[in-house]
Amino acid sequence: MAANVNDAVSSPDASERVSSLDVAAWFIELAVEEQRPLTRLPLQKLVTLVQSMYGFQTSDKMYDEKVFAFKYGPVTKDVGKKYGDTAASRIDKPRTPLKVLPDDKMDAVAELWGLCSDVTGKLVGVTHKVGPWKDHYVKDGKYAEIPWAEFVHAWPAYRKMILALKENLHPEVDRTPGNFILPESEFGKYDQQILKAQQHVCAAPLSR
Repeated sequence: MAANVNDAVSSPDASERVSSLDVAAWFIELAVEEQRPLTRLPLQKLVTLVQSMYGFQTSDKMYDEKVFAFKYGPVTKDVGKKYGDTAASRIDKPRTPLKVLPDDKMDAVAELWGLCSDVTGKLVGVTHKVGPWKDHYVKDGKYAEIPWAEFVHAWPAYRKMILALKENLHPEVDRTPGNFILPESEFGKYDQQILKAQQHVCAAPLSR
């Protein structure tokens, strides 16, 4: 059952605060390790869609930053600035350190990755066709903020369209992920986080 987005948003302790760049780093790491590296636009869409999903599920914010209506869909300014120069190039590694996220937020990152990993190139179209982006984007104008509540309420429409894309792309394909391997120096450091990601990617097709 969806949470009520009109409820008060909690203020996390400093040690648990998560930024959009923290989230971006994990999506990049997951993508590289699954040999599905991201480019700038899919990364920006994943980072903002997880805000929508997490808000719908919990009535809280994944990160306390505004989401803006840019030309190619929703974007946070920090992710736009940090990865804006990558254009259509594959992003081979995060530009910020991996941060151990609170369990529920890592679950959200892993769940969204499991849902979207094989349709990342189509996410710009998703955010253009459904959701509030089209109501706030101003061509050749100042980038407008997308109200959080509107973004959150759009999650069922986003999810429905993503599932339809997946069904059309691979109607009978086993989506079990490949091995998720970190450099030897990182062994053990993110075991629980990685296990969650693997479990969500495996479970995503079963939830359709």
